[in-house]
Amino acid sequence: MSYPNSLDSFTDPSGTDFLNSPDHANQHINKNTAIESIETKLGIDSSADSNSIDYFLKHASGTFKLHDHTNEANIPEANITMNTTTGHDHDGTDSKKVAAANLSDYTAWTTHTPVFAGFSANPSAYSSRYLQIGKTVIWKHMPGTGGTSNATTFTMTLPVTAGSSAACWIHAGVRDNGTWGGGGIGILANDDTVITLGKVYPTTGAFTNSGTKDTAFILIYEAA
Repeated sequence: MSYPNSLDSFTDPSGTDFLNSPDHANQHINKNTAIESIETKLGIDSSADSNSIDYFLKHASGTFKLHDHTNEANIPEANITMNTTTGHDHDGTDSKKVAAANLSDYTAWTTHTPVFAGFSANPSAYSSRYLQIGKTVIWKHMPGTGGTSNATTFTMTLPVTAGSSAACWIHAGVRDNGTWGGGGIGILANDDTVITLGKVYPTTGAFTNSGTKDTAFILIYEAA
């Protein structure tokens, strides 16, 4: 028997062969031995034989491989590397791995132009940028030239619509009638498309309906 080191070659008897050519008993012995070798190689359920396929697939120790094409004996889970190159190769280089997102791939911030409400002349020269990683949105708004208020309220559209569990409050820097204060608030509701600002925590609104109005904040929220 050659298996599992190499494949066996058996002689198939024909209907006209005698029992001694090929030897009938040896035919049974060879087949039985081959079946036993296959069972040994596959292994029983929860096999303790580290050379069996059952053990191979279920144990992190020894020869367990998640998907190894790098000629390494093992791939510990902590060392699995994924990138955004699509496809998958089997040439030993693993240059085209399963597409997956690394946090390091999210390096580009996007400029956001919010729609303001509560102004006769909107703020300008501000910096409003956001970064979305999956369902997480990070929005940073920094002031420039404040707008002219014509209402006691103040809202700005979000860069991404809020999710069903996104409700939160944040402290915000606010400018009312030309004067900055750090006790403002920004309130986000579930499924909302705007952030609503307030002059004094914890209520919205209460701005002067004239003069210069503006805000500064960083908001992290769940996207829809």
